[in-house]
Amino acid sequence: MSLFAPTIQVVSDLHLETPIGLPSYASFKIPIHSSNLFLLGDIGLVKDDALFNFLRKLLRNRSLHIFYLLGNHEPYQLSLSSTVERMRNSESECKLSFGGRFIFLNRDRYDLSSTITILGCTLWSDVEADQAADVAARLTDFNDQRGIRDCLEAEEPHRQVIVATHHCPTKNPRALDPQHVASPISSGFTSDLSNEYCWTCPAVRLWAFGHTHYSCSYYDDKKLVISNQKGYHSLEKQNQEAVKDLVVIEAMGQWQISAPSPNKQPIHTGPSETNTIKRSSPENKTQTSRLSLLLRAADRLKAFRRTRPASSK
Repeated sequence: MSLFAPTIQVVSDLHLETPIGLPSYASFKIPIHSSNLFLLGDIGLVKDDALFNFLRKLLRNRSLHIFYLLGNHEPYQLSLSSTVERMRNSESECKLSFGGRFIFLNRDRYDLSSTITILGCTLWSDVEADQAADVAARLTDFNDQRGIRDCLEAEEPHRQVIVATHHCPTKNPRALDPQHVASPISSGFTSDLSNEYCWTCPAVRLWAFGHTHYSCSYYDDKKLVISNQKGYHSLEKQNQEAVKDLVVIEAMGQWQISAPSPNKQPIHTGPSETNTIKRSSPENKTQTSRLSLLLRAADRLKAFRRTRPASSK
C-alpha cells in the first residue's frame, strides 16, 4: 500500500491532428504533475502513427501511467472496430516496452489500488427524440452505443469508484458552456444520467470527462465532476495555456483539486468551493493562492482576538 495519496492529472480534447496540414503531435508538450495521466479522448487520430509516437514519448517518464479512452474523433477514417483493435495492439506493445503503463479503457475496469477502481468508456450520448433530426444532420460522428450502464453491478463496499468518459454525463449548467446550453444538438454531446445508478451510486466519488471543449469542476453531492479540455488548435490559436496543469488528489475518500502554487505546495479545493475552470483566465491559480492566504490571515486574526488582553475602560 502506498504511503502517498493517489493523484490523477486530467486532460482531454488536445486535437493534435490540428491545425489541418500542420499537426501538433511533435510540438505539443504536457507538463506531467502526477503519476497517473487521464487522456480522455479526442487526443488525435488513431490512423496517425504520430499519435502513438506522442504517447511513447510521454511513457519515457518511468513513473507515469497513462489511461486512454476513445473520443469521437479517434476513429476518423477508420471503422470503430479497427480503431479499437489498433489501440489494443498498442496497449500490448506498450506492455512489453513500458511495463503495462499504458492502459486503454474501452468499457474496462482498472484497480488503481486495493480501494480505488477506475471505470472507463467513451459514453456515446443518448440523443433526445426532439433533437434526433438536427443531430443526424449535423453530427456525423454520432453512435448510439453506451458503455457504462452496467458498470457498477459488483458489490464491493470497500471500494470507491472513478468514472472516466469522453462524452459529458450531465446537463448541469455548471458543466456546460453557457452559449451552447440551448443548442438544438446539445444531446449529441451531453447525456443526462442524473437518474442512472452509475451517477447516483455513492461509491462514485470522481467523474472526469471531455468532448464539450468547456472546462469545469464542481461537486455533485460528494462526487467531484471535472473536465480539463483544450479544443482545436485553429480555434484556440495554438494556445497551450488552454489546458491547465490540473491534478486531483484523494484524501479520506474525497477527491479534491490540487493546484501547484508558486511555493510548490498544493492548494486543495474542497466540496464547499465549487468553481468553473475558465480557459481564458490563467490567473485562476493566483486567485486560488490569494484565497488560501486570506483564509490563513483570517485564522490568525481569530487567534489574535482570542489571546489579546481585555482592554480596560
